[in-house]
Amino acid sequence: MTVGRGMRRVGRGPVRTIGAGAARRIAAAGVGLAIGLPVLGVVGPAITSAAAAPCSDTWNNTAGGTWDTATDWSTGHVPASGDVACITAAGTYTVIVGNETITVAGLVIGGSGSTPTLQIGNSGSGEPAITVNGPVTNSGTLSDGWGGTFTATDVDNSGTFIVPASGFTSTFTITTFSNTGTFTVDAIADYSLPTTASILTNSGTLSVASSETLAVTSPSGQTGTVQQDGLIDNSGAITVADATEISGGSICGTAPLIGAADGGVGGTLSFDSSVASGPSCGTGVKTDNLFVPNVTATVTGTIPAAYTVTIGDGGSSFSHVTLSSVTNKGILSFGWGGTLTGALVNDGTFVVPSSGFTSTWDSTSIDNKATVNIDANLDLSLTTTASTLTNAGTLTVPASVTLAVTSPSGQSGTFEQKSGLVTNLGSLTVADVLDVKGGSICGDAVYSGSGDGGTGGTLEFAATPTSGPACAPGQKVNQIFVPNVTGTISTNIPQNWTVTVGDGGSSFAHVTFSGTANAGTFEPGFGATITAAGSLTNTGTLTVPASGFNTVLVLGSLTNSGTITFSGPTTVTLPSGQTFTNSSGKRLTVGKTVTVTLTGDFSNAGKLKLKSGAFLNPSGTFTQASTGVLSVQIGSSSATVRLQVAGAATVAGTINVVNKSFTPTSGEMFTIINAPSLAGTFATVEGTYAVSYSSTSVTATAP
Repeated sequence: MTVGRGMRRVGRGPVRTIGAGAARRIAAAGVGLAIGLPVLGVVGPAITSAAAAPCSDTWNNTAGGTWDTATDWSTGHVPASGDVACITAAGTYTVIVGNETITVAGLVIGGSGSTPTLQIGNSGSGEPAITVNGPVTNSGTLSDGWGGTFTATDVDNSGTFIVPASGFTSTFTITTFSNTGTFTVDAIADYSLPTTASILTNSGTLSVASSETLAVTSPSGQTGTVQQDGLIDNSGAITVADATEISGGSICGTAPLIGAADGGVGGTLSFDSSVASGPSCGTGVKTDNLFVPNVTATVTGTIPAAYTVTIGDGGSSFSHVTLSSVTNKGILSFGWGGTLTGALVNDGTFVVPSSGFTSTWDSTSIDNKATVNIDANLDLSLTTTASTLTNAGTLTVPASVTLAVTSPSGQSGTFEQKSGLVTNLGSLTVADVLDVKGGSICGDAVYSGSGDGGTGGTLEFAATPTSGPACAPGQKVNQIFVPNVTGTISTNIPQNWTVTVGDGGSSFAHVTFSGTANAGTFEPGFGATITAAGSLTNTGTLTVPASGFNTVLVLGSLTNSGTITFSGPTTVTLPSGQTFTNSSGKRLTVGKTVTVTLTGDFSNAGKLKLKSGAFLNPSGTFTQASTGVLSVQIGSSSATVRLQVAGAATVAGTINVVNKSFTPTSGEMFTIINAPSLAGTFATVEGTYAVSYSSTSVTATAP
């Protein structure tokens, strides 16, 4: 006869549905009581299995007594190894087993109108050793402990299974345990799931008392499973060395540990596609927490919104955890120097908790749609060129913490800043591709390209990045920093974004600019070299910051339709015949004591300002249109030629010559422009200086 889900038979107890896993094992065993099937009062021997295995020895003393009293059994002898022992007489009573060795073929406790207790073990000498070579059905109370051993193929507990308080560690080896009643651990219990097919299913209540431990393991080479679908009330410690499957229910109190002891190998935590919620744990009680210590383990499935999974601690080793098709809708905490491998879709909260350790994550894909908090150093490797970290949620790096995003040699993963918020108060570095499609970066600049002297790093922007949430008052907004690396800016720089290139490190930045326009703020400096094969039009702000290093701009041409300020020495190199143009109404400033060397022609139709001691030296021609304004500050008597033009000079428009923290001698003369030839005059002269012309120069004379 085949045992299947939903089969029923006649008997004395309530009819229950058999579990599928138990059915498979009962069919394989061929003897004993079918888990989930009742014991019924019938003419003749009691039916104990779907295969009609009889209760071969039945307890008949409703006042209770000791197991080894032969007259209390229906056969007149104590059940032997081939017997199915049934304690099913009506009433409430206790059958006591001392510290002895017992082997039976099956065991039934309780039934309709029968609520007995089978009490195994005591504080005397020796330990009980119970072996049931078949299934156990308990709808009464089964109390077993006191340092003994309990071995069974299948246990179906709809009553109470208790490991009583004692100073002993008891051992249980059960192939299949289905708990729909109460499983209470009041003393240390070592529970072995002997095969990979073994399963402990909790659909009832599993309680572990304070200071006590339920340790679930499997022999070497085997991987048993704990399936949680009921209520776990853990005031002590629950450890599951191998597989844990979350199907539903509630976990109240201390988080169960998934994986063996610190430094151990194994442990799989999986979540069903639909995890049903369980009863409330009560006010102030931790709920639905799971802990993966410093072990080698795997997490798979969707972590529900109510759950918290914590990986790693401050132990003597580090966790090594693989994420397999994981979506996090709850809280996923990983850190303490561990290694995480695998992809993640984050719809909840992912956190690297504060610690003194640097953790590592190797991933092909991370899609953050909610919250990521990096509260301790994290080295994140995007393992292939196709790998991406996408931020459409919130990513926070606090002060003194580093998030370093890299790829292995030969690979170039992408950090895609999609539409979310990055709050960087520490250090966020992206070694390879930083793709800005929108959102906001608040606080310190995100680094594009690896450390000083590094190679690689591509910064790219969407044509019009979507705007993101507002940053906190006083925070810098949308700043990206390209350090002293060899890198690329592959697109135009859009409005509302600042890109700074170069710093005062031990080397210099070498950046290829593949775009044609800057509409934001572009700050190359500190000896950086910017190379663009085509023309560059500035409609935003281009600033070379003050430094003791010469910055080089190698461009097809340069047109300023915004604001350009040279606060540090700069060389602008254009192809032969190309022009640096300052458009009408726009401002170009050369800072105090700064020299700008231009290979190419210069055309000014806007406002060109040379601060005190500043010089502009074109290798080609200089032309100022009628809309142009040339402003020159005189700061000392040693001022030499301010515009040394290697080609022809043509002037028009306005000139303004003023003193800056300096009073010249009356009649003192200053050469403003010097060229091989000079044509035209300024239509307007502003200031107190007199302006005169020769065939090769323009001179200002102090009043």
